[in-house]
Amino acid sequence: MSLYQGKKFLRMHTHLDIMVEERTTDLEQAMGNLRQSQEDLKAAQHQLVQQEKLASLEHLTAGTVHE
Repeated sequence: MSLYQGKKFLRMHTHLDIMVEERTTDLEQAMGNLRQSQEDLKAAQHQLVQQEKLASLEHLTAGTVHE
């Protein structure tokens, strides 16, 4: 391998390292966003379940009072 080829190889290797680091950073950020979205959805689901339970209880209570 000539000196020129060696320098070219080193530049390409360095460039690829930079690209991998940037992509890794992007993926880590995307993963963090997905985790946050998942937590938000879980919280919304919990809130909806609690609202449904309350609505059912109110319906049962109203039926009992009506009878």
